[in-house]
Amino acid sequence: MGVFTTPAGIKNIPNTTDMLVVEYGTGTSASKIKKLAADGTVTTLFSGAPLNGPAGIAFINDIPYIANFNDRKIFKFENGTLTEIAQLPSEGPANRNFLGFMSAIDNQLIATHIGGHKVYKIDPVSGVASVYAGSSVGNTDGDISTATLDSPNGIIGAVSYTHLT
Repeated sequence: MGVFTTPAGIKNIPNTTDMLVVEYGTGTSASKIKKLAADGTVTTLFSGAPLNGPAGIAFINDIPYIANFNDRKIFKFENGTLTEIAQLPSEGPANRNFLGFMSAIDNQLIATHIGGHKVYKIDPVSGVASVYAGSSVGNTDGDISTATLDSPNGIIGAVSYTHLT
């Protein structure tokens, strides 16, 4: 049975009883993508660069996408290979210029930018990232077009939101 030293995200792998886990590397230990099987067996699927503090996992059409906390890069993980599809812009102070977490809604990726005080929608095919919500730091409730956010981090996906398309 394997060990998880610094798990940063876990999601069910669609159409299986297994889980996909991203592990944040520390010190000389590389960041990893692992599979946790229903029988408790842990298999390392990927280790090292370009993973840089993986935190987000989302699935679109049974394909996993992994997001890095530290450099805001988003990757498609297919056939054991990470392919960069997007990177959220560098904005906000250096000590808060991070991607929080990521989810998927209506075949689009949704990711939080902590220091940018925004939520981005990312097209997984074109890699285009556009602001979905937020503009500047604040805590104004209301319609998504006017609401402001203060360091958004966690996010949860839903089956469908018609206003995303």
